Amino acid sequence: MIYVFLPRAFIATDASVPLMLELSRRYPGERIVFALFAQYILPEIRSNVVVFDAINSIGELISFSTQRLKGWPRLRNGVHRWLFLVGAALRGLSGTATFLHFGYLNAFPVRLLFLANPKHTYVMQATPVGLSDTEKRIDRIRFPDAKLPPRVAASALFAQNKDWVTLDLPHVADTPRYMIGSPSSRKVWHNYLSEVAPAHFAEIGISGDPAIAVFILSSLDPPNLTFYQDEFIQLFEQTLRVLSEVVPDLPIVVKRHPKTTPDYVRRIGEVVARSPKKRVVVADVHPMLLAARAKFFISNWSSTAYFNAIAMYVPIIEYVHYAPAVEAVTGDASTRPDLATYFVNYDEEKLRRAILAVMSQDAPRAELAYPYDEPYEQVLRLLARLPPTS
Repeated sequence: MIYVFLPRAFIATDASVPLMLELSRRYPGERIVFALFAQYILPEIRSNVVVFDAINSIGELISFSTQRLKGWPRLRNGVHRWLFLVGAALRGLSGTATFLHFGYLNAFPVRLLFLANPKHTYVMQATPVGLSDTEKRIDRIRFPDAKLPPRVAASALFAQNKDWVTLDLPHVADTPRYMIGSPSSRKVWHNYLSEVAPAHFAEIGISGDPAIAVFILSSLDPPNLTFYQDEFIQLFEQTLRVLSEVVPDLPIVVKRHPKTTPDYVRRIGEVVARSPKKRVVVADVHPMLLAARAKFFISNWSSTAYFNAIAMYVPIIEYVHYAPAVEAVTGDASTRPDLATYFVNYDEEKLRRAILAVMSQDAPRAELAYPYDEPYEQVLRLLARLPPTS
């Protein structure tokens, strides 16, 4: 039995589901349980229908939370949670369980699960791209009081990228590590997306096989990043207006950030409603599926969703208006210059030229050659509690 302990960030769900899908195809007898202890991201998972359907096709999602509950419902949920954890610990002690987590088991009291199952507990990087040095400096602006993480509870580390900060922690220097790349780049996941794509595009009103542009939104509320406070929503509206002028007939699919608050969901809807560009739809379709039809991705801040575009050879336009402190760190460049194809800092004419440039390109789609086949195979065996091949 495999337990996947999901954290508060949806990106970890996005990483673990393709991995578990491939494992279920390779070792179909394994029961897979996705355990969620942060109730407020449950709507995010359910709204991403591609991922949620995949979870239900290979296992089950169990949610435990006492947030916003009082009285008997809170007590009942708390009891169910601890019964679940005790059951997992007993399976760990018996050697019949695997624990995969993204940091959840690092802290007590749930760290006791690692102590019950030290040979088959693994921690995985949540994002397909690590933090660049610039992003680390930006994070120090955003989170000046951030604390060091607790000791990692794992018998091996599964890294998607060499820049994963966990790899640099002194106490994991001797812990085995496997560089597996992004599970969402694997052929098994791509084939699954191809199977479900027509139905999901039909649901958002895009039939046939038209080209689209994909607008990747941030959560819109991070402080201290834009020139003016609360400017992300204005940048979104400005960028839509320029798109309406340069590519009036190209459908735009807007992908909201999973952590978008209800207030910003409302404001996004208002911007779309008054946009001069009428072929705009807000959808929770998986970004890799969107990338398969995209002429380009566009955003107002760098995003882990860029990886989906990179994997499919889709160019990326990043249009920002940096706060002075951010510009001092970046040097008037993207926080991820290795990922953004075109970077424009608050210059509409340059933005127009960037859009025209990507529209003139006929980029080939990515071949599914994969550089991490061997370590990925080893990880699948470890998760199935089989010895690695020599």
